[in-house]
Formats: sequence, C-alpha cells, structure tokens
Amino acid sequence: MPVIPVQVTVQGTVGCASHNIEGVYVDSSGGGGKFANWSATVGHPSTATYNATFSAALASTIRLHVGCGGSTTGWWSDNRTPGTSISGSATLNASCNEGPTQPPPGDNTRCSWAMPPIPTQITVQGTVGCAGHNVEGVWIDSSGGGSKFASWTPTTGHPVTATYAATLSTLLATTIRLHVGCGGSTGGWWSDNRTPGTSIGGSATLNATCNEGTTKPPSGDNTRCSWAMPPMGGVATTTHLLPGVGATGVTYICGPTAGYSCTPGYTGVNVTGWAWSDYGCPKWASGCPNTPHNCTLYAAWRLMRNGVNLSWSANAYGWAQTAHDNKTYVDQSPAVGAIAQWNSGTGHVAYVEASDSSGITIRMDDFSTSTRWPIGYTAEVHITPSSPAWPDNFLHF
Repeated sequence: MPVIPVQVTVQGTVGCASHNIEGVYVDSSGGGGKFANWSATVGHPSTATYNATFSAALASTIRLHVGCGGSTTGWWSDNRTPGTSISGSATLNASCNEGPTQPPPGDNTRCSWAMPPIPTQITVQGTVGCAGHNVEGVWIDSSGGGSKFASWTPTTGHPVTATYAATLSTLLATTIRLHVGCGGSTGGWWSDNRTPGTSIGGSATLNATCNEGTTKPPSGDNTRCSWAMPPMGGVATTTHLLPGVGATGVTYICGPTAGYSCTPGYTGVNVTGWAWSDYGCPKWASGCPNTPHNCTLYAAWRLMRNGVNLSWSANAYGWAQTAHDNKTYVDQSPAVGAIAQWNSGTGHVAYVEASDSSGITIRMDDFSTSTRWPIGYTAEVHITPSSPAWPDNFLHF
C-alpha cells in the first residue's frame, strides 16, 4: 500500500532574540515543505505568528527555519529548530537565539521549541515638567520594545508642564526612561532631558520633573530629570477681603463709577457669545437691560478678547476650583493677563493689567444692587502684596 499524504496545518509563534522576523520555512520529512504565511507582532517585530498548510506523509518530522534580520528575500541568519515528529496538524512555537554576530550559513540548531516572549499592551502616562522652558514633547523609551512618542497636552496657562500618555506593546518587565523635550519646538527640542530607568510590570503612571538649566546643554545621554511630580500650582481656600473702598492697601485709580470709563472698550452690552450667555442679561448681571454689571461678565469679555473660550461657567467664588478642574493653571502668583479671584462671600474676579513689586493693578466690573450702587460699577484698582484684600488665587489662561 503506497503512503498517502494528508493535508496538515502547522502554525504557531516564533521569535528572534534581537532581530526582526523576516520569514519562516516549514521543512517536512514527509514532503510538502514550504514557506509559511507570517505576520509580525505589531510594535514588536522580533516575534511573529505563522501558518502553513501542506500535504505530507504521516508521521513527519518538522523543522522550522526562522529568518532573523536582513530582509524577506535575504535573511541575515537562517536559524533552525531541532526536528519534532507530528502525526497531524500541530501548533509549534519556537524561540531563536541568532546572536549578535552574523553566523555562517549551513545547518544549525539555534532555535528551541519554546514560546518566545510575547509583548503586552500597556499604557504609560503622567505629568512632566521643565524648569524654565515649555514642554515640547515626550518620548517613552522601553527596554522591552515598543518605544514611541507620547501624545501630550500642555497645562493651560502653564506650558512648562504637560500631561502625556502612550499605549505601547512591550515585553514585561520593562525598564522605562522618559525623554522630555524642553524648549525649542515639537520638531526641534532645545534640550532632550532624560529620567533614570525604572522597571514596570504593567501599565503605570510616571511623573517627572526636569532641570534643563539656562544654558543649552550638549546633546547625548543624560539624567536631568527625576521621578517626581512637577509643581502644578493649586487652589487656595483662603477668604481674603474683597477689594472694596477703604480696604488697607487698596487704591482706586479710576472709579468706582456706574459707567464704563474705567473699562476701556467695554460697555456691558457689547459682550457676545459664551461670555454674554453665561454671565450677562437677563439672568446674571445687575443693571439689566441697558447697563449690565457683573465681575464675571467683564473677566469673560477680557478672556474672549485674548482668544480664550471657556467650556465651563461658575460663580466668582468657584472660578479658581472650576478652572483648576478643567486643567487651567491656578496659583497664588500674579501675572499680566491672569484673572485675580477672591473666595469671600459670592466671590469676585478681576483682570490683572499690571504686576510688579509694588503690587497689582486690576480692572473690574461689579454686580451690585446696593443703595449706593443700585446697578453696579466699574473700577481700576491697585492692590499692594501686604493688603488683606490681596486676591486668593490667580488663574493663568
């Protein structure tokens, strides 16, 4: 009786030690040997799945030839498993050690019948900060493979810090180093600043603070970052006095006045868009409909003129916390263009026009239905740093 071949499928996973997979040949003693279909692991091309269907006599001895490195038509090394007998379709996994030096051609056994290390998909995320330059990018270096640029978002009003995240396929455990670009542009960092390595066994939140210095450092490997959360400001819950007439350290440069001479360009009724719908007439301002006054209305108008569009609204006492919750940098340090905020009572907000060692100058509108100011008022005010009416927070948009 002649030997009748049968159709079998051989499939599995193969891996090289340090080179990309470039092909798999299935050698069958029972005939039908052929090149297999194969697909490299996404993000980790030193491993691949393969399959081949062919007709062979049973039982057949199977040896795999695994191409490591080079190209699909010219392998850097042809690495072979020992033979194993099969009596039908089989799943055969192989792990190869092709070495760092190109081996001579010819028969060899540089692969074993073992499942190669398979990468796992993980997410690395966190917050990074530079000392004095804007963050311009984050690269995640993974010893287990899958290194890549992270997506990142600068902190609103404080671009020397940023949040980042990246999903990568890597062997575990892996050693992670971050490269944080400080200064320059996304396409050309002023300095590439690196963390020390840290080992992780899965998804991780890793925060880093970098000190890139004030003089452009030389390129090359370095460790100018530490594993630490960068300064991110914070919302103060103090309740300083509101900047009313008579408060110590408060000087009225203009006003108070029921008109708008202290707020050039602003007339209340000329506010549009989200600023008007969130803080204007008929619901939110005093003096409606013809002479609206509201501290949040004026602050929103100034932000709109600066190109800021808020996705949230809040009473004045809630502006600092709400801004912070929406990734805007909040601290207790003044800056021109920031919004000064007070927590007392229903709160108050104003626009910072000037800031120096003598204090801050603010322009503001104010909601009021009092006997003295039945429709509200506007004013320009200087406040000294020692004043009990110094703002509780500054919002940096």
